[in-house]
Amino acid sequence: MDPPIPLEGLSSADLWSLLKRCALGGVTNADGTTSAQYSHLEAIGMSIVQRLRGSPLAARIIGSLLKKKLDVHHWKTVLESKLRYLDSDELPWGKGKDGILPAVLLSYQYLDGALKQCFAHCSLFPKGYCGNEIFVIFKIYLVIIYTFDREDVVQQWEAQCFIRTDRGTRMEMSGSRYFDELLYLSFFEFTTCYAMHDAVHDFAECVSSDACFRLEDERYEKIPLTVRHMSVCLSKCYPTRLLSLSRYEKLRTLLFLPGFEFDGFMSSHVLDEMFSKFKFLRVLGLRHCQIKELPESVGDLKQLRYLDLSGNELLRRLPESLGNLCHLQTLKLEGCGVLHALPARMSELTSLRRLQADDVLVSNIDGLGKLTNLEELRVRGRRVRALEGMSMLRKVSVWDLEEVESKEEAIQIRLHSMSCLQVLQLEWSTRRRRDRMPMTHEAVAVVVEEEEGVLQALRPNGDSIEELHIWGYRGAKSPDWMEAPAVASFSRLRHVVVGCCPSCPDLPSSLCQLPLLESIKISSMPRWEGWDADRFNALQDPSSALPFFPRLRELQIRKCPKLTELPLLPRTLKSLHLEEVGLVCLPGLRPLLQSSGSSSSSSASVALSRLHIRSCHNLTSVSGLLQLQLPSLKEVVIEMCRQLAGFPEKGFGHLPSLEKLWILRCPNLQRPALPPTKYLPLFLEELRVHWCGDAMGWWWLAGLRRLRYLSNLSLRGGPAMAGTFTTASS
Repeated sequence: MDPPIPLEGLSSADLWSLLKRCALGGVTNADGTTSAQYSHLEAIGMSIVQRLRGSPLAARIIGSLLKKKLDVHHWKTVLESKLRYLDSDELPWGKGKDGILPAVLLSYQYLDGALKQCFAHCSLFPKGYCGNEIFVIFKIYLVIIYTFDREDVVQQWEAQCFIRTDRGTRMEMSGSRYFDELLYLSFFEFTTCYAMHDAVHDFAECVSSDACFRLEDERYEKIPLTVRHMSVCLSKCYPTRLLSLSRYEKLRTLLFLPGFEFDGFMSSHVLDEMFSKFKFLRVLGLRHCQIKELPESVGDLKQLRYLDLSGNELLRRLPESLGNLCHLQTLKLEGCGVLHALPARMSELTSLRRLQADDVLVSNIDGLGKLTNLEELRVRGRRVRALEGMSMLRKVSVWDLEEVESKEEAIQIRLHSMSCLQVLQLEWSTRRRRDRMPMTHEAVAVVVEEEEGVLQALRPNGDSIEELHIWGYRGAKSPDWMEAPAVASFSRLRHVVVGCCPSCPDLPSSLCQLPLLESIKISSMPRWEGWDADRFNALQDPSSALPFFPRLRELQIRKCPKLTELPLLPRTLKSLHLEEVGLVCLPGLRPLLQSSGSSSSSSASVALSRLHIRSCHNLTSVSGLLQLQLPSLKEVVIEMCRQLAGFPEKGFGHLPSLEKLWILRCPNLQRPALPPTKYLPLFLEELRVHWCGDAMGWWWLAGLRRLRYLSNLSLRGGPAMAGTFTTASS
């Protein structure tokens, strides 16, 4: 066996750089030096660094703690407190040799009681657990991190009343702030998902050992009598083991986590025996437990706030006693494929805020409108009247809107009075439309008029709406509330999605003036030819005082073949996706408005980082956009553009951040005139050129020799190059 390799920590200089970024990142000058107002803190910070034993996680945790107060007293208090354990081998409750656990302890002591409870509760999730039903072990820098679902965790905190909230503030908002605080202090981490570092997870187990317990095979005999919150993570679960849990009658949380096997099904008898004992249970998680039937005794769990039955594919029915759970806030029934109806007493769950179940099941609830505390609801058109009076809704999705009989019926919903509504999704069925027999022109005209009236009546509250989806609409014009001046009231609107609107020839140009609009996605609008040119020309004038997409980050346009021209793009745009549109050339960028004394750099404020162009068969040139200085552009994909004849005039070498370049199936593309050594950017990591006519050939190889970071190369559809790449890379 090879001897172990000792891993050294960061040097003091690197560790100070990391701690400084975490603690003083917001008060540094452009050259990286600390502003004079806070420079006196550097000496204290450097003293702290000497005690961190080279640990980058400890530096991040302590740095986040220091940032909470940028004053000498707070920094000296941190230096003189539990940090004494960082440079010793003594710790009251464990080893401190790596510097991490003492740092976590120190930061933990600054948390208020509610945050401490929330953090300790996360020890119920096992190492390697992912809240999305996948067991994942990530190895980053030779440590393991553990992932979980943010919303699910906050809902469990809420059910346990861990969250304190101010009057008028929603519980979810306060819970989200709690989560963000733990994330900010590095108790949680985020890369592509939320996670806990292994050392932080160990610490959570230490501070929660009396109240929280994770039942595993090797810990089966060690359950403390004081336990209040338990998760079950056994590799195999026998009925006798489950029945033995009944003696812990004061449990408030019981979570069966995915990833283990039951000896057969979790029988109704076993569940009945457990439910008869757990009178104080607030959180019950039974995901993927192979349950066929839930016993009537579930109705005796009067304190239950959270019930997760998702993934029980054999669950046939729910008992009527479910209506007894007057405090239930969250009910999850996703993935229960044979569950064909909900109990008749569902409308008695008046505390219910979140109901995650099949759309048809929810729409068919008798007395659906009585669930006035629901925050999210997806309902079909024939039950749309149930929305009337549901003032707490934050997200509403109405499908099969063609079932709404008239404009008057839509008016009665009073969407404009829902002051909490943030997301509105309106969908007419395109599937039903395809299944119908062809309609006469007169019948089509009637349908168009009806749908225009319904959409006009479904105006949301402009003070709250943040996201708007319109899909399958057959009207020939936009509703008045999306046009000026009414649209100006939608001051919080951030995302707009419009799709499958076969009769609509126009989109409101007034959208460009919305101050917070970040994303526009348009698809399947065969009659749309573009925004009103005269209005856009006036708005694009740099001297105009009117805003022009001041916050737009993402623009996606698909299947709009008559769209032949786009206005100049806002400089805030980060992602542009064009697919099956009729553009001949790409648009440029809106000029930078120069003020006296401002920088003259034209590229400093350009945000574009991602450009995708697919199946734009009229496109002949991409120079309009790609010949500009785009310092942030990292990804370019050009695919199946049959008429594209030339590369950008400057090539791609002037794009310093470009990492990914795909040019695929553009058969008329000509070989560029520029020397290949100047054509590709130095930091390119991924290059694919497939079936691109005369552009394929040996000339690429000369340009490849200088690409030191290239890790993925694919050239297809040109002359055979076998054996040449070795020469090119030597």
